[in-house]
Amino acid sequence: MESGNKLAPITLQLSQILEKKFNRKANFSIEYSPNWLSSVPKMKELAKYLTIIRQVYSSLVDSKYILEKQIELVKRNETQDFDIWFHEPYSFALEFDEFGEDFEKNKFRKQAYYKSTGKIEYDEYCTKKSKPITDETDTVLAEHYGFTEEKLDFIISYDIKHRLGKELEAEDEQ
Repeated sequence: MESGNKLAPITLQLSQILEKKFNRKANFSIEYSPNWLSSVPKMKELAKYLTIIRQVYSSLVDSKYILEKQIELVKRNETQDFDIWFHEPYSFALEFDEFGEDFEKNKFRKQAYYKSTGKIEYDEYCTKKSKPITDETDTVLAEHYGFTEEKLDFIISYDIKHRLGKELEAEDEQ
């Protein structure tokens, strides 16, 4: 495993938890692309259930797109990939896109001018808008580690007071 990989610390922690709880080695891969899981379904495999799949698909996308046309647009030989994959006996995957997607939708572009460097542009993230997903993660982890409600409340309150404090103060001033 690459020690510089940002998923390494959580992967090691999870493998230790699994090994301790189930007394079995937790082999894993980071950024794993199994050759058995295609990103694009094959129409032959869908044929038996195509009618119901079309109905579900069209209800999800407001009938804007035709399922078969969308499948054709996607590259045919791509496989699905996972942030972390735990091999047998565990056989499960973890994806962390929720954080990335949530933080990305809550960013805005800023510009600044400095005498030494001139005009720069950068993305500023509004983390307080991502608080619900952060709280949800804290709750799951607190449950796993057996934290009391009081400890969880402290963690969530700490988040508000220290991580979001500056953002909340800036809002009050406006």
